[in-house]
Amino acid sequence: MKILVAFAFVLFGDLAFGVYSRTCDLVWKLPSGPKSCYNFFEGWKTWSGSEFICDTYGMHLIALETETEIEVITQYLEEESKLGTEWWTCGFKLSRTNKFQWSPGNTPIISGWNEGEPNSYQIPFENRVSLKNGGLNNLPGRTFRPFICEYDY
Repeated sequence: MKILVAFAFVLFGDLAFGVYSRTCDLVWKLPSGPKSCYNFFEGWKTWSGSEFICDTYGMHLIALETETEIEVITQYLEEESKLGTEWWTCGFKLSRTNKFQWSPGNTPIISGWNEGEPNSYQIPFENRVSLKNGGLNNLPGRTFRPFICEYDY
């Protein structure tokens, strides 16, 4: 029981102590109005742990569905001196394929990959997608990374 309580504290302790803000760190605005609100969480979690925290705030892990969105986020990370860090997104690999898609929406991930990526045909358990230095990378979901939550207006 003590181990379970300790695990819960490690997993959810950041939420209990109010480390994360509910305001937007960045808002992407289009001529028609705001498109998305983003929060950048620097506490390192697994992909599923990150997804859980985003869900807790009524958000989802970021879906970088266009080159423009990748550029907007990359510019923000560069301005905040966080460009070298690898951030979780909501991208995942379909079982038994080398095809990746965004969740929610199940949009295929066709562009935006870093050179040589995705390379899950070489390393089969690299089944989740991160943003790394302005491009997409695939890596194991059990890896700990900071993450970006998105709310679509």
